[in-house]
Amino acid sequence: MDLAFTLKAIFKALVLPPTGPMLVALFGVLLLRRAPRIGRALVWTGALTLVLLCLPVVAGILARPFDMKPLDLADAKRAQAIVVLGGGTRRAAPEYGGDTLGRRTLERVRYGARVARETGLPVLVTGGVLPDVQSSEAALMREALEREYGVPVRWAEDRSRNTRENARLSAPLLRADGVTTRSTCRARRPSSQRRGSRSFRPRRGLPRERRSRSATSCRRHPRCRPRTTRFTRSSRTSCGSSRVADRTPARKGNAAAGRGVLSIDWSG
Repeated sequence: MDLAFTLKAIFKALVLPPTGPMLVALFGVLLLRRAPRIGRALVWTGALTLVLLCLPVVAGILARPFDMKPLDLADAKRAQAIVVLGGGTRRAAPEYGGDTLGRRTLERVRYGARVARETGLPVLVTGGVLPDVQSSEAALMREALEREYGVPVRWAEDRSRNTRENARLSAPLLRADGVTTRSTCRARRPSSQRRGSRSFRPRRGLPRERRSRSATSCRRHPRCRPRTTRFTRSSRTSCGSSRVADRTPARKGNAAAGRGVLSIDWSG
């Protein structure tokens, strides 16, 4: 485990609830003698923030703006592969005789198996070895998919530790078999939607590919979005103007297939 990964884990533990609001309240207690007003304000802010964030109603309201529509399986069939991202493991589960999948990872595996059966697309699982765990997430997911759900796994990436490394280390495995990793269609939980979207873009998680200059938006209205999925080879934007079609030839023997991967990173 390198220093950067350790520092990132410590920072997340200190900032995210419940530690973050508790530290704010503790700092307010320390200021009660020197600055009573500021101290009391920090104590009340930390305490109220902690209570509010513990309420399911507040959590639902905060997550509502990031809700996504359910995945359209008809559009998913245009992809070339399914990528299931790990979401944690359960260490030393006595009923399983060792490490097993965590709740979030199990939900992703189950949904990935359903999409794989509906679409017939090959599956890649990605997830490394977490601290104090002997088996990698990829190995556990592969075992569950093949033994419990009857879905074969073509690729397994077992070195990544976060979403960005999931994308960066999975790309060579997919591209070796002719799968385009430039475009992704995600089925994920709202809280990880933006993080996963940034990680699976070519400029962050994956190497760049040559593409047309105006392939991302229309020239007249740069902010308008395409009406169709990113897997299509050409589409029309919301203002009605045409997008430049992708000139990259499709893989031999699969001319009708779309381009890109389907990322399963969802949990309740």
